[in-house]
Amino acid sequence: MRQTRGISTLAAIALTSLALGAMLQERLPAQEGAAQVTEERLNPMKGKIAKGTFALSPVGAHLAWGDVRGRKCSILVDGQAGPEYDQISSVVFSPDGTRLAYAATRGKHPFIVLDGKEGPTYSEVREPTFSPDSQRLAYIACREKNYCVVVDGQEQALYESMDMASLAFSPDSRRLAYAAQLGGQWRAVVDGREEPAQDAILPGTPVFSPDGQHIAYGTQRGGKWHIVADGQEGPEYDYLGASRLGPTLLVNGLSVLNANLGHLATGLNAPQFSQDGQHLVYAGERAGQCYVVVDGQESAPYEALAERTLAMSPDGRRVTFGIKRGDRYRMVVGGVEGPEYEALQPGSPCFSPDSQRFVYAAVREAKWHVVIDGQEGPAYDRLGSVGPHFSPDSRHVGYAAELDEQWRVVIDGQEHGLYKDTGFATPIFSADSQHTTYWVTRDGKQFVVLDGREGPKYRGLALGCSPAFRPDGSVEYIASKSDAFYRVVQR
Repeated sequence: MRQTRGISTLAAIALTSLALGAMLQERLPAQEGAAQVTEERLNPMKGKIAKGTFALSPVGAHLAWGDVRGRKCSILVDGQAGPEYDQISSVVFSPDGTRLAYAATRGKHPFIVLDGKEGPTYSEVREPTFSPDSQRLAYIACREKNYCVVVDGQEQALYESMDMASLAFSPDSRRLAYAAQLGGQWRAVVDGREEPAQDAILPGTPVFSPDGQHIAYGTQRGGKWHIVADGQEGPEYDYLGASRLGPTLLVNGLSVLNANLGHLATGLNAPQFSQDGQHLVYAGERAGQCYVVVDGQESAPYEALAERTLAMSPDGRRVTFGIKRGDRYRMVVGGVEGPEYEALQPGSPCFSPDSQRFVYAAVREAKWHVVIDGQEGPAYDRLGSVGPHFSPDSRHVGYAAELDEQWRVVIDGQEHGLYKDTGFATPIFSADSQHTTYWVTRDGKQFVVLDGREGPKYRGLALGCSPAFRPDGSVEYIASKSDAFYRVVQR
């Protein structure tokens, strides 16, 4: 673990340059008057924050960081101090925001602290991972040059090496998988059971189905790649992913695939399960031709596949992906090719939650368009990096866009709010699809807009702290003034 270094508190606040969102015009007319806000002061901003320790809970708006005082460091959670250590790192909240884990060091011995209780010491520990239900914790530890996974406080088998990014719980939190090396060969380890040895395991795998009942991972053997799903090996390919990773073209600040590619494309089009776990889709290349494989059946061959455009509808009935012919791109949706474009936005293809609708973003004549259900929207200079997305009820599509140096949010084709010199993100819909929120930077201050009504201006909004909806339709977030952090509830 690295030596703890202090940075100023203000440096831990994201004074982002991007901002966006809007209201649903037909259902959420702009509210008049000032926003109603309550503030709770969390902690004075006097000390220094240990580098890399600033953390926010996914829900509940809790705040934690390593507070450096002289040569010692203690964890601060909503202003309450924990024990002192020589170093603190890898601070992580559970998904429900009620639990906290972090790595700490006393002398030369690092260990994980969970809910204030210290675990065993090791020569090295990696960032802890909570299960989706927040009840379980796993992390990778090193003891005498060998690595193991520690899950629920129990050490698993020792290995020579591990893919540190492969550790993953199933969505139902009951299962755990990772990739490990022993005797020079790699294998997937699922629920403590080793799968057959391979030359390599595809980075980004294993992956679980949403119901946690199925698992898939990529393997290399004899220079060829396969996807193994529930123990069954699929067709052989030279590469897995979206054709092969190679040069990219920056189009108005966004990276798009622009070449016939050159080596393994890790994570460009990772294997995906349908919501019910009954269908699996992935991409592969053989002899210079690219294929999309659905439930073991190959598509027609294509010259190349566009980066991060492979998606399956939640019901598993339709698959979409971007293809490249010459210097032009098309989206293929349910086997039907769409119009030609100069580029496709990576990660933008998205099905609605009810599987009935589809959206993506593309470039024509150096302008960005959002295409909703086959209908091309207006031209913009740039789009928000998150891309267009549907409301939970599938009725609405929202995204952020810039034209003539003015950012606005677009909901169902209607523009809302014009902000200059702000950042770009995307509007956030409430769970019942009745409300939207976003945040804005203007004149060096940041504020949240809820249902079209601007909240108070703050020195900054905490890094990674998007406004979170509460059941009553209000939003909660962390903001800073000159003296302290505040938990803010805005109505």
